[in-house]
Amino acid sequence: MVFLFIYGMGQRYFNFPVIITQNEQYSKGIALRWTPGAHINSTFAGHYDLSAFVVLVMPIFLGALFTLKGKLTKLAIALSSGMGLWLLINSVSRTAQASYLLAISVTLLLLKKFKGLVLVGSISLIFMFMSSGLDARFTQAIKVLYEHVTTGKNFSYVPGFTVLAEDVSFTVRDIKATPVPTPAPPKVINDVSISIRYNVEWPRAIRAFTKNPILGTGYSSIDLATDNDYLRMLGETGILGFAAFALLIASIGRLLLNAFHLRDKFDDFEKSFIFGIFGGVTGTFVTAMLIDLFEASKFAIIFWLLLGCAVILVRNKLNEA
Repeated sequence: MVFLFIYGMGQRYFNFPVIITQNEQYSKGIALRWTPGAHINSTFAGHYDLSAFVVLVMPIFLGALFTLKGKLTKLAIALSSGMGLWLLINSVSRTAQASYLLAISVTLLLLKKFKGLVLVGSISLIFMFMSSGLDARFTQAIKVLYEHVTTGKNFSYVPGFTVLAEDVSFTVRDIKATPVPTPAPPKVINDVSISIRYNVEWPRAIRAFTKNPILGTGYSSIDLATDNDYLRMLGETGILGFAAFALLIASIGRLLLNAFHLRDKFDDFEKSFIFGIFGGVTGTFVTAMLIDLFEASKFAIIFWLLLGCAVILVRNKLNEA
Protein backbone atom coordinates (compact mmCIF):
# COMPACT_ATOMS: atom_id res chain seq x y z
CA MET A 1 0.00 0.00 0.00
CA VAL A 2 2.88 2.35 0.79
CA PHE A 3 4.42 1.88 -2.68
CA LEU A 4 1.03 2.42 -4.32
CA PHE A 5 0.56 5.60 -2.32
CA ILE A 6 3.99 6.91 -3.32
CA TYR A 7 3.27 6.19 -6.97
CA GLY A 8 -0.20 7.78 -6.71
CA MET A 9 1.27 10.90 -5.10
CA GLY A 10 3.91 10.95 -7.81
CA GLN A 11 1.23 10.87 -10.50
CA ARG A 12 -0.74 13.71 -9.00
CA TYR A 13 1.96 16.04 -7.72
CA PHE A 14 5.25 15.08 -9.39
CA ASN A 15 4.18 14.31 -12.96
CA PHE A 16 4.99 10.58 -12.82
CA PRO A 17 4.09 8.80 -16.08
CA VAL A 18 1.46 6.08 -16.18
CA ILE A 19 0.66 3.51 -18.86
CA ILE A 20 -2.90 2.24 -18.65
CA THR A 21 -4.78 -0.45 -20.57
CA GLN A 22 -8.33 0.86 -20.51
CA ASN A 23 -8.62 1.20 -24.26
CA GLU A 24 -6.79 0.09 -27.39
CA GLN A 25 -4.94 3.36 -27.92
CA TYR A 26 -3.64 3.75 -24.37
CA SER A 27 -2.57 0.09 -24.20
CA LYS A 28 -0.08 0.67 -27.03
CA GLY A 29 2.32 2.08 -24.45
CA ILE A 30 1.51 5.77 -24.43
CA ALA A 31 2.90 7.40 -21.27
CA LEU A 32 0.18 9.61 -19.83
CA ARG A 33 0.33 12.30 -17.15
CA TRP A 34 -2.20 13.26 -14.52
CA THR A 35 -4.36 16.27 -15.35
CA PRO A 36 -6.75 18.14 -13.03
CA GLY A 37 -9.97 16.18 -12.62
CA ALA A 38 -8.43 12.92 -13.86
CA HIS A 39 -8.20 9.61 -11.99
CA ILE A 40 -5.21 8.18 -10.18
CA ASN A 41 -4.40 4.99 -12.11
CA SER A 42 -2.61 1.74 -11.49
CA THR A 43 0.07 1.43 -14.16
CA PHE A 44 -0.54 -1.25 -16.83
CA ALA A 45 -4.11 -1.36 -15.58
CA GLY A 46 -6.42 1.56 -14.76
CA HIS A 47 -8.26 3.38 -12.00
CA TYR A 48 -10.89 0.62 -11.74
CA ASP A 49 -8.21 -2.00 -11.04
CA LEU A 50 -6.61 0.26 -8.44
CA SER A 51 -9.87 0.94 -6.62
CA ALA A 52 -10.86 -2.74 -6.74
CA PHE A 53 -7.53 -3.70 -5.17
CA VAL A 54 -8.06 -1.19 -2.38
CA VAL A 55 -11.57 -2.58 -1.74
CA LEU A 56 -10.09 -6.08 -1.48
CA VAL A 57 -7.26 -5.35 0.96
CA MET A 58 -8.55 -2.44 3.05
CA PRO A 59 -10.83 -4.65 5.20
CA ILE A 60 -7.75 -6.71 6.15
CA PHE A 61 -5.86 -3.57 7.17
CA LEU A 62 -8.76 -2.15 9.16
CA GLY A 63 -9.49 -5.49 10.80
CA ALA A 64 -5.86 -5.67 11.91
CA LEU A 65 -6.01 -2.07 13.14
CA PHE A 66 -8.65 -2.94 15.74
CA THR A 67 -7.36 -6.44 16.51
CA LEU A 68 -3.57 -6.33 16.79
CA LYS A 69 -1.80 -4.97 19.85
CA GLY A 70 1.05 -2.48 20.08
CA LYS A 71 1.05 1.27 19.49
CA LEU A 72 3.67 1.20 16.74
CA THR A 73 1.83 -1.61 14.96
CA LYS A 74 -1.47 0.27 15.15
CA LEU A 75 0.20 3.48 13.97
CA ALA A 76 1.76 1.76 10.95
CA ILE A 77 -1.54 0.10 10.01
CA ALA A 78 -3.47 3.36 10.51
CA LEU A 79 -1.07 5.22 8.20
CA SER A 80 -1.34 2.46 5.58
CA SER A 81 -5.13 2.54 5.84
CA GLY A 82 -5.11 6.31 5.39
CA MET A 83 -2.99 5.88 2.27
CA GLY A 84 -5.46 3.32 0.96
CA LEU A 85 -8.39 5.66 1.56
CA TRP A 86 -6.57 8.46 -0.28
CA LEU A 87 -5.98 6.14 -3.25
CA LEU A 88 -9.61 5.03 -3.26
CA ILE A 89 -10.91 8.59 -3.20
CA ASN A 90 -8.56 9.77 -5.93
CA SER A 91 -9.41 6.83 -8.17
CA VAL A 92 -12.86 8.50 -8.32
CA SER A 93 -14.79 5.24 -8.70
CA ARG A 94 -18.27 5.52 -7.20
CA THR A 95 -18.86 1.78 -7.45
CA ALA A 96 -15.66 0.92 -5.59
CA GLN A 97 -16.31 3.48 -2.87
CA ALA A 98 -19.78 2.10 -2.17
CA SER A 99 -18.33 -1.44 -2.18
CA TYR A 100 -15.58 -0.33 0.22
CA LEU A 101 -18.14 0.88 2.76
CA LEU A 102 -19.93 -2.46 2.53
CA ALA A 103 -16.67 -4.42 2.77
CA ILE A 104 -15.40 -2.69 5.91
CA SER A 105 -18.86 -2.99 7.48
CA VAL A 106 -18.87 -6.77 6.95
CA THR A 107 -15.37 -7.20 8.38
CA LEU A 108 -15.78 -5.01 11.45
CA LEU A 109 -19.20 -6.49 12.22
CA LEU A 110 -17.78 -10.02 12.04
CA LEU A 111 -14.95 -8.95 14.33
CA LYS A 112 -17.54 -7.30 16.62
CA LYS A 113 -15.71 -3.97 16.43
CA PHE A 114 -18.84 -1.81 16.44
CA LYS A 115 -17.22 1.38 17.70
CA GLY A 116 -14.47 0.93 15.14
CA LEU A 117 -17.09 0.63 12.40
CA VAL A 118 -18.72 3.90 13.43
CA LEU A 119 -15.34 5.64 13.59
CA VAL A 120 -13.98 4.33 10.28
CA GLY A 121 -17.31 4.74 8.48
CA SER A 122 -17.66 8.34 9.62
CA ILE A 123 -14.10 9.28 8.66
CA SER A 124 -14.44 7.57 5.28
CA LEU A 125 -17.72 9.31 4.45
CA ILE A 126 -16.38 12.71 5.49
CA PHE A 127 -13.31 12.43 3.29
CA MET A 128 -15.26 10.95 0.38
CA PHE A 129 -17.73 13.81 0.27
CA MET A 130 -15.00 16.38 0.78
CA SER A 131 -13.28 15.18 -2.38
CA SER A 132 -13.81 17.39 -5.39
CA GLY A 133 -16.51 16.23 -7.77
CA LEU A 134 -17.41 13.01 -5.99
CA ASP A 135 -20.51 14.34 -4.25
CA ALA A 136 -21.66 15.78 -7.59
CA ARG A 137 -21.12 12.44 -9.36
CA PHE A 138 -23.11 10.53 -6.73
CA THR A 139 -25.88 13.13 -6.88
CA GLN A 140 -25.97 12.95 -10.67
CA ALA A 141 -26.20 9.15 -10.61
CA ILE A 142 -29.07 9.27 -8.09
CA LYS A 143 -30.93 11.83 -10.23
CA VAL A 144 -30.56 9.67 -13.33
CA LEU A 145 -31.78 6.54 -11.54
CA TYR A 146 -34.69 8.45 -9.99
CA GLU A 147 -35.75 9.83 -13.38
CA HIS A 148 -35.55 6.35 -14.91
CA VAL A 149 -37.69 4.80 -12.15
CA THR A 150 -40.32 7.55 -12.06
CA THR A 151 -40.70 8.14 -15.81
CA GLY A 152 -39.82 4.73 -17.22
CA LYS A 153 -37.61 6.35 -19.85
CA ASN A 154 -34.38 4.74 -20.99
CA PHE A 155 -31.06 6.27 -20.06
CA SER A 156 -29.76 8.67 -22.68
CA TYR A 157 -26.65 7.32 -24.36
CA VAL A 158 -25.69 10.63 -26.00
CA PRO A 159 -26.58 13.82 -24.14
CA GLY A 160 -29.43 15.43 -26.05
CA PHE A 161 -31.95 18.20 -25.80
CA THR A 162 -35.44 18.97 -27.00
CA VAL A 163 -35.61 21.26 -30.02
CA LEU A 164 -38.67 23.48 -30.10
CA ALA A 165 -39.63 25.44 -33.23
CA GLU A 166 -39.73 29.18 -32.75
CA ASP A 167 -43.17 30.71 -32.98
CA VAL A 168 -43.36 33.21 -35.84
CA SER A 169 -46.02 35.90 -35.98
CA PHE A 170 -46.90 37.47 -39.34
CA THR A 171 -47.88 41.12 -39.55
CA VAL A 172 -51.30 41.61 -41.07
CA ARG A 173 -51.75 45.17 -42.37
CA ASP A 174 -51.06 47.51 -39.51
CA ILE A 175 -51.74 45.08 -36.69
CA LYS A 176 -48.61 44.59 -34.60
CA ALA A 177 -47.82 41.04 -33.70
CA THR A 178 -47.24 40.17 -30.08
CA PRO A 179 -44.01 38.16 -29.81
CA VAL A 180 -44.41 34.78 -28.20
CA PRO A 181 -41.47 33.74 -26.05
CA THR A 182 -39.81 30.49 -27.00
CA PRO A 183 -39.91 28.08 -24.06
CA ALA A 184 -36.51 26.93 -22.87
CA PRO A 185 -35.74 23.30 -23.65
CA PRO A 186 -36.04 21.05 -20.61
CA LYS A 187 -32.78 20.07 -18.99
CA VAL A 188 -31.73 16.54 -19.81
CA ILE A 189 -30.28 14.60 -16.91
CA ASN A 190 -27.69 12.19 -18.18
CA ASP A 191 -24.98 10.00 -16.71
CA VAL A 192 -22.67 8.67 -19.40
CA SER A 193 -21.24 5.72 -17.47
CA ILE A 194 -24.69 4.41 -16.53
CA SER A 195 -26.19 5.00 -19.97
CA ILE A 196 -23.35 3.24 -21.81
CA ARG A 197 -23.78 0.19 -19.61
CA TYR A 198 -27.57 0.16 -19.87
CA ASN A 199 -27.88 0.89 -23.59
CA VAL A 200 -24.75 -0.65 -25.13
CA GLU A 201 -22.61 -2.99 -23.04
CA TRP A 202 -25.21 -5.00 -21.13
CA PRO A 203 -27.52 -5.59 -24.13
CA ARG A 204 -24.46 -6.75 -26.10
CA ALA A 205 -23.67 -9.36 -23.43
CA ILE A 206 -27.30 -10.49 -23.31
CA ARG A 207 -27.34 -10.91 -27.11
CA ALA A 208 -24.19 -13.03 -26.89
CA PHE A 209 -25.85 -15.19 -24.24
CA THR A 210 -28.96 -15.74 -26.36
CA LYS A 211 -26.80 -16.93 -29.28
CA ASN A 212 -25.45 -19.86 -27.27
CA PRO A 213 -26.96 -20.07 -23.78
CA ILE A 214 -25.16 -23.29 -22.84
CA LEU A 215 -21.55 -22.54 -23.84
CA GLY A 216 -21.56 -18.82 -24.64
CA THR A 217 -19.72 -17.22 -27.55
CA GLY A 218 -16.18 -17.75 -26.22
CA TYR A 219 -13.62 -15.89 -24.15
CA SER A 220 -13.01 -12.24 -25.11
CA SER A 221 -15.76 -12.40 -27.73
CA ILE A 222 -17.74 -9.52 -26.21
CA ASP A 223 -15.65 -6.56 -27.31
CA LEU A 224 -13.42 -4.73 -24.82
CA ALA A 225 -15.71 -4.35 -21.80
CA THR A 226 -19.11 -5.26 -20.43
CA ASP A 227 -18.86 -3.55 -17.03
CA ASN A 228 -20.76 -6.38 -15.39
CA ASP A 229 -18.70 -9.49 -14.78
CA TYR A 230 -21.74 -11.73 -14.34
CA LEU A 231 -23.33 -10.74 -17.65
CA ARG A 232 -19.95 -11.07 -19.34
CA MET A 233 -19.52 -14.53 -17.83
CA LEU A 234 -22.92 -15.62 -19.12
CA GLY A 235 -22.30 -14.16 -22.57
CA GLU A 236 -18.81 -15.61 -23.05
CA THR A 237 -19.06 -18.95 -21.21
CA GLY A 238 -22.79 -19.56 -21.02
CA ILE A 239 -24.70 -21.32 -18.27
CA LEU A 240 -22.03 -24.00 -17.88
CA GLY A 241 -19.22 -21.49 -17.40
CA PHE A 242 -21.27 -19.40 -15.00
CA ALA A 243 -22.25 -22.50 -13.03
CA ALA A 244 -18.61 -23.64 -12.85
CA PHE A 245 -17.53 -20.30 -11.41
CA ALA A 246 -20.46 -20.20 -8.99
CA LEU A 247 -19.75 -23.74 -7.75
CA LEU A 248 -16.07 -22.91 -7.24
CA ILE A 249 -16.96 -19.86 -5.15
CA ALA A 250 -19.61 -21.85 -3.25
CA SER A 251 -17.08 -24.59 -2.47
CA ILE A 252 -14.53 -22.07 -1.18
CA GLY A 253 -17.22 -20.23 0.77
CA ARG A 254 -18.42 -23.43 2.40
CA LEU A 255 -14.89 -24.15 3.63
CA LEU A 256 -14.32 -20.59 4.86
CA LEU A 257 -17.57 -20.65 6.85
CA ASN A 258 -15.79 -23.02 9.24
CA ALA A 259 -13.88 -19.95 10.43
CA PHE A 260 -16.86 -18.96 12.56
CA HIS A 261 -16.67 -21.95 14.89
CA LEU A 262 -12.86 -21.94 14.72
CA ARG A 263 -12.45 -18.26 15.59
CA ASP A 264 -11.12 -19.04 19.07
CA LYS A 265 -8.27 -21.04 17.51
CA PHE A 266 -7.06 -18.10 15.40
CA ASP A 267 -4.56 -15.60 16.74
CA ASP A 268 -5.27 -11.88 16.28
CA PHE A 269 -3.54 -11.58 12.92
CA GLU A 270 -5.19 -14.72 11.50
CA LYS A 271 -8.58 -13.54 12.71
CA SER A 272 -8.20 -10.11 11.10
CA PHE A 273 -7.00 -11.71 7.87
CA ILE A 274 -9.81 -14.27 7.61
CA PHE A 275 -12.63 -11.86 8.39
CA GLY A 276 -10.93 -9.20 6.29
CA ILE A 277 -11.12 -11.62 3.38
CA PHE A 278 -14.85 -12.07 4.02
CA GLY A 279 -15.34 -8.33 3.74
CA GLY A 280 -12.98 -7.88 0.80
CA VAL A 281 -14.57 -10.67 -1.22
CA THR A 282 -18.05 -9.31 -0.49
CA GLY A 283 -16.98 -5.89 -1.74
CA THR A 284 -15.36 -7.46 -4.80
CA PHE A 285 -18.51 -9.31 -5.80
CA VAL A 286 -20.55 -6.11 -5.49
CA THR A 287 -17.97 -4.16 -7.52
CA ALA A 288 -18.12 -6.86 -10.21
CA MET A 289 -21.74 -5.90 -10.85
CA LEU A 290 -20.54 -2.70 -12.55
CA ILE A 291 -16.89 -3.44 -13.44
CA ASP A 292 -15.08 -6.29 -15.22
CA LEU A 293 -12.69 -7.57 -12.54
CA PHE A 294 -11.91 -11.25 -12.92
CA GLU A 295 -10.67 -10.74 -16.49
CA ALA A 296 -8.11 -8.21 -15.26
CA SER A 297 -5.02 -10.30 -14.57
CA LYS A 298 -3.43 -7.69 -12.28
CA PHE A 299 -6.38 -7.88 -9.92
CA ALA A 300 -7.29 -11.55 -10.42
CA ILE A 301 -3.82 -12.82 -9.44
CA ILE A 302 -3.95 -11.01 -6.09
CA PHE A 303 -7.59 -11.98 -5.50
CA TRP A 304 -7.01 -15.72 -5.95
CA LEU A 305 -3.72 -15.56 -4.04
CA LEU A 306 -5.35 -14.01 -0.96
CA LEU A 307 -8.35 -16.32 -1.22
CA GLY A 308 -6.01 -19.31 -1.45
CA CYS A 309 -4.13 -18.18 1.67
CA ALA A 310 -7.43 -17.98 3.54
CA VAL A 311 -8.41 -21.47 2.38
CA ILE A 312 -5.09 -22.97 3.53
CA LEU A 313 -5.32 -21.19 6.88
CA VAL A 314 -8.82 -22.51 7.62
CA ARG A 315 -8.00 -25.99 6.34
CA ASN A 316 -4.94 -26.22 8.58
CA LYS A 317 -7.02 -25.21 11.60
CA LEU A 318 -9.58 -27.87 10.70
CA ASN A 319 -6.85 -30.51 10.53
CA GLU A 320 -5.56 -29.43 13.94
CA ALA A 321 -9.00 -29.61 15.51
